[in-house]
Amino acid sequence: MNRALFFVIVLGYLLAPYMYTWLADPNGAWYRPFVVWSFAVVALSVMSGRLKDDH
Repeated sequence: MNRALFFVIVLGYLLAPYMYTWLADPNGAWYRPFVVWSFAVVALSVMSGRLKDDH
């Protein structure tokens, strides 16, 4: 398994309860889910670019 992917999975497992609380807060900003999805899209595009260069 790729080390970066393993790190992301472990980090996501550890931070999931805090992220859920942050996203589900009714007094939070409306754009919070979009920030999370934007970060996910950027991270995956960077990781896919690295994979293409390695092969």
